[in-house]
Amino acid sequence: MSYDLAVWEGERLRGHREAADAHSALYGQFVDTDEEIPPTPLIVEFAKALLQRSPELDAGDNIPWSAAPLIQAASGPYIYFPMVNRAGFRGDS
Repeated sequence: MSYDLAVWEGERLRGHREAADAHSALYGQFVDTDEEIPPTPLIVEFAKALLQRSPELDAGDNIPWSAAPLIQAASGPYIYFPMVNRAGFRGDS
């Protein structure tokens, strides 16, 4: 199974509709653009924390990322990246 995950900085939202609206706006502003916007320090730290738990895609087959380098999926206060549930991935290494 594969899926995409979006994570962004900001206040906790009140529900699914508010989160969907925020996601759509952020995706349009930071992903669906020709402008390259560097990730914020907090998003960089988030990506580093993910990679401490599971290394980049080229480090082996038993990882959840579908693209590398992971930080390329980040723009401003937003990161949107594909993941896959690979057989045998436990995430507790």
